[in-house]
Amino acid sequence: MFRPKQQQILRFAKDDNSGKAVRVGEIERGGRPSYAAAFRCIGAECEDTCCGTWGIPLDKETYRRYALFPVERLGGVVARHVTVTPGAAESLYARIEPTAEGVCPFFGEDRLCGIQREYGAEMLSATCSSYPRTLNKVDGVLEGSLMMSCPEAARQVLLTPGATEVAGDLLSAGFRTDNFFWVDGNGAGKAYKPVEAFHEVRALLVETVKDRTRPLWQRLVLVGVLCLRLYGVAKPEDSAGVLTEYEAMLRSGWGLVELEEMAGQPEVRLGFAMEMSEGRVSDTTCGRRFAETYWGFVEGVGAGGNDVARFRDAEARWHGPFFAARPWILENYLLNAMYERLFPLGRAGSERSGGRTVWEEYLLLMGQFCWVNGLLAGVAGQMGEGFAEADVVRVIQSFSREVEHDASVGKAMLEWMRGKGLDGFEGVIVLLKS
Repeated sequence: MFRPKQQQILRFAKDDNSGKAVRVGEIERGGRPSYAAAFRCIGAECEDTCCGTWGIPLDKETYRRYALFPVERLGGVVARHVTVTPGAAESLYARIEPTAEGVCPFFGEDRLCGIQREYGAEMLSATCSSYPRTLNKVDGVLEGSLMMSCPEAARQVLLTPGATEVAGDLLSAGFRTDNFFWVDGNGAGKAYKPVEAFHEVRALLVETVKDRTRPLWQRLVLVGVLCLRLYGVAKPEDSAGVLTEYEAMLRSGWGLVELEEMAGQPEVRLGFAMEMSEGRVSDTTCGRRFAETYWGFVEGVGAGGNDVARFRDAEARWHGPFFAARPWILENYLLNAMYERLFPLGRAGSERSGGRTVWEEYLLLMGQFCWVNGLLAGVAGQMGEGFAEADVVRVIQSFSREVEHDASVGKAMLEWMRGKGLDGFEGVIVLLKS
C-alpha cells in the first residue's frame, strides 16, 4: 500500500495568542443530498439512451418475475438474453445481455422499454428503475445523487446553480429504493477510516469546494490536505483534532501562497488527458459518443495531439473565461461526485466499490476531474467562440459513461499516476494547477 508524501507547506492556522489550532463554530450534520428525487427521464428524446451497450444486473426476485413472462409477452426475449450469474450475490443474481447491435433486448423501436410498456414501471429491475439516481443509505437515512452518464441528469446537475442543494422526497418519487450503497469502513489493508466523523468531514469538504474566495484548483488542493491528514489518522479520538485544525485553516483565509510560486506543467496535464483518452478509445467497448469527444479534443489541441501551446491557448482564451462566468458547473460536478461516492470514505455494497483508502478515493476523484477538465479545454479550443453549455454536457456525459462506470478504467488511471510519480501530494498539485 503506497503512502503519499507529506509536504512542509501544509501548515495549519494557529491562534495568535495560544499557538494552538482553533475551531470557529460547530460543524452541522447536514447537507444530505436528495435532489435525485426531481429527476425525470425524457424517454425517446434522450440522445444517448441508457438502454445501449450495458449489461443490466437483475436481483433474484426480479429475475423470478421475468422468468414467468409468457413467451408471446417478452418471455422469449428473457430466455434468449437473460442469464443467471453463478455464485453472484442476490442483488446481482442474473444479467440482461445486450443484443448483437449493442442495445437492451427489451428496447423497442419506439425507443422505450418494452417491459415498462407491457407490464408497468413497477416491474422494472432495481437498476432500471433507479438509474440515473445513485442511492446511498447513511445512518439509516436515504440519500440520492445523479450519475452524469445520463444526458438529462448531467444537464440537471451541471447547468443549474445550487442544483445539489435542491430538496426532494426520495421515498415518494416513484422509483425503487432497495438498491443502495453505504459508507465503506474498510480501506485497503484495513486502514482506519473515520466513519464516526463522516458527516463532519463531508460538510467541511463541501464547504471547501463552494468557497469561491480561492481558485478552484486551490480548493481541490485543500480537499487533498484534509484527505492526507485523515489518511494518517489511526484512531477515532485523533479525527476531531484534524477537523478542528482544518476548519481553522479555512476560516483563516489561508490560501497556499507557496503554490502560486510553483511553475505550472501544462505538458503533464495534456499528456495525462491524451494518454488516458487514447487508452479508452482504443478499447473495442468504447462508445461512439466518447470517441467523438476525444477527436474534438485532439483537433482542439493540435494536429499531432501534443501541442502544448495550443492547449494553453485554449485554456486561456476559451475554457477559463467560460467557466469563470459559470463557476457552478464544475463545482456541481465535483459536489455530485462527492455525494455519489460517499467521498472521501467511499461506498460499499457493490463488487466494484470499496476497499480503497481515503487517499486513494481522493486520487480517483481528482484524477477523473483533471482528465475530464483537460478534455473540456481541448473541446473549447476546437469550438472557440461557439463553445457552449451543450458541449460541456456532451463531454462530461460521454466521459462519465465510458470512465466512471468501468472500475478497470479507474484502476488503470491510478496505475498511470503511480507510474509517473503523480500519486503523491506534489503530483496531484501538478495535475491540478492551471
